[in-house]
Amino acid sequence: MSDQNRVPDSRAHPVPVEPVDPARQYPSETAPVPTAAPSPYQAVPGPEPFAPPVPMAGVPRSRTGPEQTRRVMVFAFGIIQVLVGLRVVLVLMAARSDNAIVATVMDASDYLVAPFRGILQSNLFEGSGIVLDLAAILAFIGWTILELMLFWAIGLFRREQA
Repeated sequence: MSDQNRVPDSRAHPVPVEPVDPARQYPSETAPVPTAAPSPYQAVPGPEPFAPPVPMAGVPRSRTGPEQTRRVMVFAFGIIQVLVGLRVVLVLMAARSDNAIVATVMDASDYLVAPFRGILQSNLFEGSGIVLDLAAILAFIGWTILELMLFWAIGLFRREQA
């Protein structure tokens, strides 16, 4: 048998062992320290409020140019769609145009609906007391299609991470 495979004999170097004292408390045997019940007026401790966000795999930490442009476009087209959608609802509900809020929405959305007037033969559909602004519905669809086309164009310039 070679010297490399030999197991060292523990009798050659004995390890000193302390005798166990039954009166002494060892750290593993200490009783837990009692804590007071949480007060209903005290805040319950939670996660650290200013913990840095954990980066996800494949997601860039900083916003790139196309991503920033996409966010601005989402905001701008969101405002356009809300104004045109409110116009459709207000016309459908026959809202009074002398109200300040209704007048503001109608004036602001008129600039957004104007390019779509005249595409259809009639801009309004009136039937049994209900008025439907067809030009505004067409404008809502048109602005959404334009938004999707611009998102597609911006997506062409987005860099994929390797």
